[in-house]
Amino acid sequence: MSKKDWFLQKKGGITIKSSEVYQTLYLQIKEKINQNTSVLDILSWIEAEVKIAYEETYKGKSKIKLTQGALNNCRGQWNEFLTTSFLAEIAIDFYSNRKLYFVPFRLPSSGQTNKTVKKSKSKKKGTIEETVSTEETLSSEAVSKFLALFKEEEFQENQGLHHINQFKDKIFFSSPDYVLSVLDDKDLFNQIQPLLKQQAKEAKSLGTEIYKLLQGKLKAKEVKAALSVKISNRPDRRYQPLYEAAMIKAIGYACNQIWKYYMITAEKASPSDIKIFTQGILPHGIAIQQELRSVDQVYSCSNKEDLMNLVEDAYRNH
Repeated sequence: MSKKDWFLQKKGGITIKSSEVYQTLYLQIKEKINQNTSVLDILSWIEAEVKIAYEETYKGKSKIKLTQGALNNCRGQWNEFLTTSFLAEIAIDFYSNRKLYFVPFRLPSSGQTNKTVKKSKSKKKGTIEETVSTEETLSSEAVSKFLALFKEEEFQENQGLHHINQFKDKIFFSSPDYVLSVLDDKDLFNQIQPLLKQQAKEAKSLGTEIYKLLQGKLKAKEVKAALSVKISNRPDRRYQPLYEAAMIKAIGYACNQIWKYYMITAEKASPSDIKIFTQGILPHGIAIQQELRSVDQVYSCSNKEDLMNLVEDAYRNH
């Protein structure tokens, strides 16, 4: 793919095609990974290549400049490409060395959903029965993509999530970036394994193929942890993952599930971030007067080995 194809000029601005950039540079990225180049250095190198390509493509023809904001958005996606590949490699290693059906996967973002419900009713006119069909469109906030992972029977009496069954459709929160799971079902793992191998080889997309395969099929106990993956924690956005952690931990507490929550940043976390995330008490901990931890750990991810330490911790005590 030509570097000229990295950009899309629209009315009002130029869009960087972050996926195309990553795929074009992938062989060089892989080489840097093999040389143990840090994630931050790889991201900075990709950004520099984009700036050079922009100048070569437009050579002053465009009055629109690349903004740092646009580049930062792409850096976030490139960081997730790297994370996806690392986690997939770890999953393959776990199966090869331990025969463990470890599956890490990315969740889709929460959003609007529209449901069309067809209703039928019959009414009699004299001796003739007439069927009238009506359609009703319901628009509401999507039920949590996290909760949509689980089997319906998990919400039934004496099952893993039955304590939240009565109000599960009223639990709303943004999706964590990734979930770590260990499956019981070998056949299901065999369906997912080719996708893990592809992601380990080259994370061509940040789609939700694995999520779609697992949706509605997991047991509560098969989920081990949720991850928030960022380059750094902007002070004005640090409370979104805290809310995700609070909701996941509250559900886990109510249903006696040991789900962990981790913060991952490419940059070294600041002392204030570490204090807020690892020392902050969960909201339901205040209600029951117990000092329950919000985030289990904050990891600075420079390479695959850093994520291996996180995965080992997530699996510990299970």
